[in-house]
Amino acid sequence: MNKDNFPAWYNGKFCYASDVSIRMQDFGLLRSYGVYEVISIKNNCVLALDQHLDRFLQGCKYYYIDIPYQFDDLVGIIKELNAQVAEDIHVWLIVTRGEPISYDTRDVLNAKPNVAMITEPYSQINDGNALRLSVSKKVRRISDVSINQKYKNFARQDFTIAQIETSLKGFDGPLLLDNNDLLTEGPQFSVAIIKDGKVLSPAKNRLPGITMDVIRLLCQEHNIEFAYGDITKELLNLADDMFATSTAGGVISISSVDSKQFVETALQQKLKNLYQQAWNQDRYSTRI
Repeated sequence: MNKDNFPAWYNGKFCYASDVSIRMQDFGLLRSYGVYEVISIKNNCVLALDQHLDRFLQGCKYYYIDIPYQFDDLVGIIKELNAQVAEDIHVWLIVTRGEPISYDTRDVLNAKPNVAMITEPYSQINDGNALRLSVSKKVRRISDVSINQKYKNFARQDFTIAQIETSLKGFDGPLLLDNNDLLTEGPQFSVAIIKDGKVLSPAKNRLPGITMDVIRLLCQEHNIEFAYGDITKELLNLADDMFATSTAGGVISISSVDSKQFVETALQQKLKNLYQQAWNQDRYSTRI
């Protein structure tokens, strides 16, 4: 199936991915004003579905975007989209603020939002291969006090510039520090280090990753120490191992950050196995 022909849904109607577009005046383009969420459907199951949809709806509320759809409405649309394909998919839930009804580009609240769901073939970050990352020297992660990173939003210029910077150097992607020189995250993925059998993931100025929080819960169940906290560059260089988490790929090995090399530990392999098992456990996975 051609990617453009994958099923989609836009402002109340089912269609194809190629039918979904926004106008140039949409605040989603003019001001990066929109909220999105991505879920993966594998073998007709979704991991942490409630958390994904709750975050999407809460993000709309936080950004003053009123949409006429509730949790059950979204689940019903997702089920119908999934029924139209015979393979594993990602579903993008996207809402843009819409375009102003007047000629005044400050007339934000009167714009009518556009709501879409677009499906695409399931894929993994870096095709599932270990990531070679570099700490961005050109930009810092936007602070939580400037843009609330609790919700997925389109204000991602820091990630975009960092991605270009590190790609030009031959790396798979960037890691961003905040203004206090603390590790935050990369584009599309959360990160964690392993040190002395303990897992530590950044606490501030990053999206609270749902997949990383599944790992936290799995660690609790299996008596593995996990914490959210500050990770300095010095602590990163002392780490035994490092991994990323994402809806697109689950637990992803990190082979290096700049000159620092990592060797995958038995603990990381255990976390990968526990994550795969979670897809078959009702407390984590929902059948669509």
